[in-house]
Amino acid sequence: MAKKTRKTPWGLLKSYLSRVFIDGLSGMALGLFSTLIVGTMLKQLGAYIPGQIGTMLSNVGAVAQVATGAGIGCGVAVKLGAKVIVATADGSYGVKGFVTDAIKENNVEFDYLYTCGPLPMLKALYDATECPAEFSFEERMGCGFGACMGCSCKTKYGNKRICKDGPVLKREEIIW
Repeated sequence: MAKKTRKTPWGLLKSYLSRVFIDGLSGMALGLFSTLIVGTMLKQLGAYIPGQIGTMLSNVGAVAQVATGAGIGCGVAVKLGAKVIVATADGSYGVKGFVTDAIKENNVEFDYLYTCGPLPMLKALYDATECPAEFSFEERMGCGFGACMGCSCKTKYGNKRICKDGPVLKREEIIW
């Protein structure tokens, strides 16, 4: 009969760090390669091919480059074994509609939510979920170091500057 061994604190830490750094970083690389690098290759290839095919390749490449953040997120999620749900406004891939529609359609429940994106999407996710969350804001920044207050967000602690105090704010501090 095999003896069951307990993991030591060092073994648990090593296992956790391996999961986060090895699996997480390789997922990031997968997402980065599949969007930014392939997008750049397609865009450059499209520049050398005349006509509609070249234009289409350039356009697909440009879209892939813009989707780098989403690609990295999906790469990490897949590598860590999470279920990936995609939503597109026109339904060309995944759930037709917005991320909030995908949450409802798939009965997704969160223990904790991390999100980034345009302000209307962040607000919709804030309203659609109740779990603890962190919101990464995308704001235009006039000066970039907090002097102009152009990128400020209302919180229960007063206005916070996204460039200086953010970009990540916790759900409980945000006032919409």
